[in-house]
Amino acid sequence: MTRRLLAPLAAVAAAGCSMGQFQTARPLPAGAVQAGVAVYAAANELIAERGFQPLANIQYHVELRLGVHERVDVGAQWFGAGGGKADVKVNLMPPDHDLALAVQTGFGGAHSLHTDAYFLHLPVNLLASYRFPHGLSPYVGLGYGFYWVMDRQLEQPAAGDELPRDGWGDGVLRATVGLEYEIDELVALLAEYDFLTQVVDDRGDHFAFVDSHLAGLAVRFRWSML
Repeated sequence: MTRRLLAPLAAVAAAGCSMGQFQTARPLPAGAVQAGVAVYAAANELIAERGFQPLANIQYHVELRLGVHERVDVGAQWFGAGGGKADVKVNLMPPDHDLALAVQTGFGGAHSLHTDAYFLHLPVNLLASYRFPHGLSPYVGLGYGFYWVMDRQLEQPAAGDELPRDGWGDGVLRATVGLEYEIDELVALLAEYDFLTQVVDDRGDHFAFVDSHLAGLAVRFRWSML
């Protein structure tokens, strides 16, 4: 089906970025800055059909975060091949508690590098993590993402492809499990697995996601501005 494209790819047919979580539920301390970089691989039915293609199957996550309150931090990410995303994360637990429970939301978008297509994205995430001794922090996440795909044209439209837009966009559910290991106060390593599945399809946007698995590794660096 011409509408079924690789889920980690943006609707603009560019390399997908920042589809993973790669962070715990614990916000940064006020005045702290964190930079993170991740590389992850994607797997789904379309990859199996067409064979491995490094530019499509290997994805990247680049993020910068700033602590603004003992329970709140904000972040900015590279998103898609030609866009960005900003978010805010709020911890609902006392900041000195080993258990962190956070809500996170933001807004982003990206434009195609080769066509007029672009998309807008609104994520809503629930995150939980627990801080064990020796720098170990397992974390989980459950998120719902709204994707509004705009101006995407099919090369060979089929009968029934010209459907009216539903307006609420494509809805993607993401489940995450990961582990952060703090080497010291400045450096940490993360390993993560994500599963993405589409639960809402706007049939008029000429695009649909497929169930996908992501697995990746990240390194993050942290320092204080105070």
